[in-house]
Amino acid sequence: MAMVLARCMTKEGFQKVSKANAHCKSLVIIVEDVDGEALSTLILNRLKVDFQVVAIKLPDFGDNPKNQLKGMAIAKGDAVFGEEDLTLNIEDIQPHDIEVGEAIVTKDEVPCS
Repeated sequence: MAMVLARCMTKEGFQKVSKANAHCKSLVIIVEDVDGEALSTLILNRLKVDFQVVAIKLPDFGDNPKNQLKGMAIAKGDAVFGEEDLTLNIEDIQPHDIEVGEAIVTKDEVPCS
């Protein structure tokens, strides 16, 4: 399982992440916002090529979601993608940028290790 933390996920961003994640058949994306096209692309990839993907919307608590993502990234030793003042641009994602770990996904929680 690979994990990506991102501010916003677009269709193009998901395509970049998919290419960078070629070494792994499952992906967890924790994101503040997923646009409609990206969500459709996620669903189609799941149905057509059996690509295990989960998009998790960042919980709506606190007043600064950008800092929530940064905090999660620091705790996991990872990076946040997606805005100029964040760590990396989603267009620049490389295979070594994607964390490989483990997650058990239920409808209510996603504990990651």
